[in-house]
Amino acid sequence: MRIDSGSTQGERGRLARVRRALSTVWIAMGGALVLTACGGKQVLVTVWHPPKIPVPSQVKEIFVEDFLGPEGCAKPLKPKLITKVTESEVYKVAVPPFSEPEETLTIKGTVATCALSMGSGTLNSEVSAWYMGNQVHQEVVNEHTNRPGAPQNEVRDVLVDRVVTRTAKALLPTKRKEIRTFFPVDGDNDTGVAAAGAGNWPLAIEAFGKQIKEKPTEHRAWYNRGIAYEATSQFKAAVKDLQKAIDLKPRAEYVDARARVDQEMQGDKVIENIKKNAE
Repeated sequence: MRIDSGSTQGERGRLARVRRALSTVWIAMGGALVLTACGGKQVLVTVWHPPKIPVPSQVKEIFVEDFLGPEGCAKPLKPKLITKVTESEVYKVAVPPFSEPEETLTIKGTVATCALSMGSGTLNSEVSAWYMGNQVHQEVVNEHTNRPGAPQNEVRDVLVDRVVTRTAKALLPTKRKEIRTFFPVDGDNDTGVAAAGAGNWPLAIEAFGKQIKEKPTEHRAWYNRGIAYEATSQFKAAVKDLQKAIDLKPRAEYVDARARVDQEMQGDKVIENIKKNAE
C-alpha cells in the first residue's frame, strides 16, 4: 500500500510535537520520580554550578545592553539574560546612571545570523562581557535546531534560550536540573526513595538513616542517603556516606558519585565567595 508523503510528514510533525510536550512535562516535574532503569529510580534534582570564568570580585551588578542585529532574534536576548541575572541570586540588575562603574559588569552582544523557518533555524551571535572598559569574556555562539513541525516562533525561542543559557553558564552561578539515581533497599515500598521522588529531602534522609541503623552494612542505604545529602547541598555529609558505600561495595556508580560531589563541593565554595563579594 502506498503511503502519501504529505500524510507521513504530517504524522512525523505530530509525533515531534508530542515528544516536545512530554519533554516539557518531564522537566516541569522537578523533583518528581521520573524513570526506572537498571534496578534504580531516577530523580530530577536542582544543582548549582559556578560560572565558567572568574568574574571580577568587585562586581555587584550586571548591566545587559540591547543586542544588535536582526530584531526577531536580538530583541528577546536582553530580557531573558536579565531574568538569568535575577535567578543567579547573587548579582543585582544594574540601573544606569545609578550603578557604580567599578561594581558593574556589562554584557554586550550582536546577532550575526537569524535564519528561521518551519521546523528549523540557525542563530549565530557574539557575546562579550566588559568591566571598567576592559573585555573579560568573549564567546561566539553558533546554534542550530531541527524540530520537525515546530512553528518559527518556537524555533526562535529554542535558539535564543540556548544562547542565553551558554552566556549565563559563563558568567553567572546557574541552577540546572540533573538526574540522580537511587537504588531501593525495600523495593517498590522504599520510603526513602519515594520521598526523594517527591522532593521531600528531610524525610528521605530520615528514612535512609533508619535503613542504615537497621542494616549498617547495606551499601545502597549509605549511597542513597549520600545522594539525598548532595541534593540538599550538604556535601561533607554526602562525601562521608558515599565513601562508606564505596568501602562496603566499590560500585562504579558510587565512585562516580563521590567524584562528582567533590567537584560540587569546590564549586559551592566558589559560589559562596561570589556571594560574599557581591554583598
